[in-house]
Amino acid sequence: MPHQMRFREGWQAENLARFVLYKFCFVAQPAAVCDDLGSDFLCTIFCAEPSSSQSLVPRSSFAIQIKKKNKRNDPIDFTNKIPYLRSLEIPFFVGVADLGRLSVSFYSGEYIPHLFSQRGEPSTLWIKLCDCRDDASERFLERPNDDWTVYFPKIDELPGCEMGPEVLRQWSDRFASKCTRIQANLSAKVRHEYSFLELERDEIYIFRGRDSLGHFEENFVNRWAEFFWNLRYLYDNCRSHFREDVFRAHEKLYDQLYGPAGLYRPEASPHLSSPVDYLKAELGKPSPVDPNAS
Repeated sequence: MPHQMRFREGWQAENLARFVLYKFCFVAQPAAVCDDLGSDFLCTIFCAEPSSSQSLVPRSSFAIQIKKKNKRNDPIDFTNKIPYLRSLEIPFFVGVADLGRLSVSFYSGEYIPHLFSQRGEPSTLWIKLCDCRDDASERFLERPNDDWTVYFPKIDELPGCEMGPEVLRQWSDRFASKCTRIQANLSAKVRHEYSFLELERDEIYIFRGRDSLGHFEENFVNRWAEFFWNLRYLYDNCRSHFREDVFRAHEKLYDQLYGPAGLYRPEASPHLSSPVDYLKAELGKPSPVDPNAS
């Protein structure tokens, strides 16, 4: 059977990507076809400990699919990988290997949790790689017949040539930071929380409706309980930082919601009512009398 040039170029692209990834990652590759669900490599970024041994310590992990660079940059059909992307709990990237420049460009799947949180599972899914982040400002695009395109903005390019250790460390730190922010959004989606960090800006993008409707009250109660438990900690351990006026302001709302005529029963949320009841009792105690006072 004739040897196909396009297959050989695909292997070259994959081998170039593996070489580049080895600069800053531990790299694992599916050992068999049955293990290849949608990623060419599973990677874990490492950092070198500042010691004489230069031990490598694992950091963020991510999955990546490798493509060979072409001039057309047509959308990539990912319909058969929808279940994989929907359930994946680590950041996903597409790496484009440029055999002419001997470099790999990394395109971020940062909008995957946004897509599935807002849309659910589409019938057809395409990935569009965007060299300019402004081209991905809409995050995803809906077409007729439940056909969706999710944008993958370019976040960086890493050459295959030799790089100084400090330059490579700085590049690796930036990439790991982006992975951490994407991971935070994926974790939020798994916890059914729908406020997502924007990768390049210190902004929060919040989804309403759909899945959020079934969880937003519970999420509010859990965050509010965390707030009250921290007030209790300050009262018990760092009294000078405890603000009674802040507690009293929240207490009013708590009584409206969980009081005798409230909308909810306190026994339904004991993790919330417990610190509130404790602080009410403590603050209701009479102040100790100073025997030296006149």
